[in-house]
Amino acid sequence: MLMAIIFQVYAPFAKNIVTSVFPEIKHGENPISLTNRSDVLKNNPTKNDLLIKYWKSSCALHPDVFPGVTLEFSGEMVFYDTTLGKRTYYIGPNDDSPKSLSVSFMATKFNLLTPSEQERIIDHSMKPKSLKKRFLVYAASNCRAHREIAFDALSQIGDVYQGGECWGLKKERSSVKLSTLRFDRDKGSNNNALMYRNYRFALVMESTISERYISEKILNAFLSGTVPIWYGAPEIFDIFNRQAFVYYNVSDPEPALNYIAYLESNTTAYDEVQGQPILAHGVETVAKYFSFSDALGGGQLKKRIKDMLSNDVLY
Repeated sequence: MLMAIIFQVYAPFAKNIVTSVFPEIKHGENPISLTNRSDVLKNNPTKNDLLIKYWKSSCALHPDVFPGVTLEFSGEMVFYDTTLGKRTYYIGPNDDSPKSLSVSFMATKFNLLTPSEQERIIDHSMKPKSLKKRFLVYAASNCRAHREIAFDALSQIGDVYQGGECWGLKKERSSVKLSTLRFDRDKGSNNNALMYRNYRFALVMESTISERYISEKILNAFLSGTVPIWYGAPEIFDIFNRQAFVYYNVSDPEPALNYIAYLESNTTAYDEVQGQPILAHGVETVAKYFSFSDALGGGQLKKRIKDMLSNDVLY
């Protein structure tokens, strides 16, 4: 039986999930550094301890050096060699397997929301509505070409606002205004939700386009009540209602641009989109993607994590 949880690096979403899945196990409040064998021995772990590791950490240990169970989290697609580490398991946007569970970064971020914020995503009657004061905002610090090109194209429809470091390839200040609220890494991604609430649309395309990679960007847009303009992995349509956001295909942008122009000119049509349920399949979506605790979806994901570890751990 697992006795204690050790956090190797600071990753709030990983800690939150693990404490939701294993509320009965004591855990350290602060992460510790395990970069070599002596670090492991110094902390006296046992075979009954659980090590939580984030994939971006500098830990260079061979997986079998830690005597207990290791659970490694990733936010982006990482091609693990699951033959390494007899007691190492993985959670992230990878394939399901006996040693890995496919979970998007967006789903892990959902678990960090307060219960009232989660309810505003789940319960259609509590769905937020933006203030609709302005056309569109774009808040990004990683200026990827496909997002910059889309921002330039959208500036032809209405006044667009810059909320981060990026503001299109054309860099025409006459057509781009500065948002009064700005993207602030120190305040976390939820600060973007506060910024978005003044706008009818938020450009929230993914920076990386790969299978199953879905970040918190679209979640923050929904939480603000704005209509997200999004591009990324097709798995999105099994999570979020395709009628509640605009899918902007960068290979064929004209349909999205025409649709956004139509919504911008037709208040009734815009309000219909804004009034759509957020989730694609209601409670089924919650159970499949967000159920890290018994309070959500009957704890389906919680059970799957425990089942994955069942070969090593007796509960």
